Amino acid sequence: MVPQKPMCVEVFNDYPPLGRFAVRDMRQTVAVGIIKAVNKKDGSAVSPTDTPKAGTRRKLLSCIMGAWLTSLKQTLGLLPADRKIRVLMLGLDNAGKTSILYRLHLGDVVTTVPTVGVNLETLQYRNISFEVWDLGGQTGVRPYWRCYFSDTDAIIYVVDSTDKDRMGIAKHELYALLDEDELKKSLLLIFANKQDLPEAASEVEIANQLGVSFIMNHTWTIVKSSAKTGDGLVEGMDWLVERLREKGLGAQ
Repeated sequence: MVPQKPMCVEVFNDYPPLGRFAVRDMRQTVAVGIIKAVNKKDGSAVSPTDTPKAGTRRKLLSCIMGAWLTSLKQTLGLLPADRKIRVLMLGLDNAGKTSILYRLHLGDVVTTVPTVGVNLETLQYRNISFEVWDLGGQTGVRPYWRCYFSDTDAIIYVVDSTDKDRMGIAKHELYALLDEDELKKSLLLIFANKQDLPEAASEVEIANQLGVSFIMNHTWTIVKSSAKTGDGLVEGMDWLVERLREKGLGAQ
């Protein structure tokens, strides 16, 4: 079977939790197959140890994974009757996205490394199955967020409440997301994270700096949070569940 869309895959030599591929479970197997199927111009297979010159070719693989995987699972009959709620966890690097993901998933603080690719986890919360895509927030990675926009039900946008110098960038990236046609119907949950730190701005200050009062075409909220203490995470997820049920999504 020929995929309808190419697959968004990156090879990372130093990504401890996932080995060389920043994709989990069955997707990792699929990623391996796709990588092996791609040849360089001289006919040799792409190797994870290729020189930086191979980076451009690897990035050509990088535009589509989310939508392609959804299509693949539908084709293989792997989607359950009550489909998973697709969530993108986005924000600048060092905002605490991965820490929040695993606090929700494992109920505890975990040591994380900067996400240079994708962390993918399925969370069960209040009888709803969430498929959460945690995407890296570095400058060079953010352009590839769009590879994952298809069929997104909700965005969890995480902001580092102590990073006042980059609040303007966080605002710019947020509004760029809200302008995307594929995300027009997505709910928006903003976590003003790292509230456990004394230098953290309040959620009201964060809301003002992000200009969220001007968001008219999305259902949104902003919640102060701490991945370290867990404060605010349940409140945010409860809001998300209620909004999803209002839209007829998720189990009752």
